Amino acid sequence: MNNMNINFSEEKFGYNRGQVDSYIKMLSGAYEETYTECQDIQRKYNNLLEERRDTREQPELSTDIITKTLINTEILAQKIIADAQAEVAAAKMEAKRMLEEAELISSGARRNLEQAREAMERAAGEVYKLLTFAAPEPENAAGL
Repeated sequence: MNNMNINFSEEKFGYNRGQVDSYIKMLSGAYEETYTECQDIQRKYNNLLEERRDTREQPELSTDIITKTLINTEILAQKIIADAQAEVAAAKMEAKRMLEEAELISSGARRNLEQAREAMERAAGEVYKLLTFAAPEPENAAGL
């Protein structure tokens, strides 16, 4: 997920839809995976807190060791969560940028389609005029 330089093949009306859809699906999968990892870390953290509560009743364990372990675990969990959130934010920004770009391409395509329709209507009108054109009748040379 660190490489955000994504390129898509350009087609007649914008980018390759399959490539864009595939990329968005990949981002969604990465987000879900990160979210699951975050939940796992939270569960582990909660388990450690529960174990800490249990170990308070056991005098043979050093409270200094337990405290340091919990502090280090919490710092590590916060770092992992912050990294995951930053990666998700970057993925969301990239997806938003791609969506905005797709909307621009779509609106441009709609404008082009409307212009093509107008041109076809004008051309059809001209063809109709040519097909219904009646040549003036020649004047009678005898002067009737």
